[in-house]
Amino acid sequence: MRPILSSVLRLSIVSSLAVASLAVNSAARADCVPGSGNTCFGANVLISNTTGARNTGIGENALQFNTAGIDNTAVGFYALDENTTGIDNTAIGTWALHTNTNGGANTAIGRNALANSTTGSNNATRNSLTMVAVSPACVETL
Repeated sequence: MRPILSSVLRLSIVSSLAVASLAVNSAARADCVPGSGNTCFGANVLISNTTGARNTGIGENALQFNTAGIDNTAVGFYALDENTTGIDNTAIGTWALHTNTNGGANTAIGRNALANSTTGSNNATRNSLTMVAVSPACVETL
């Protein structure tokens, strides 16, 4: 009987976390409250968020100025920190997509990857030297 109860309790906790915002760090505790389904881990993560939803910020100042952007993932020091309304962006690495404000559907992996892209969309890079424009019809190296 005990294993079944334990499984039900774990499922209940996971379900609760999946539908609510989660913040880990005293500086992030209130920043995930606005919006829906946001996850914060680190100082100043999503600190400006108002209506942004389903964002994940891990690392100091990740998604710091996001206000209404949705479905963004930022992992790293200052990753996507200037994003305000951009959607569907993924930034992994220190300063990745740092200056993006409202560009969308970008993927930047590595230190300084797409760090100077402010409004570009549909870009992908694995470091600061390579950029690929991605469209539904083709993939082209720039």
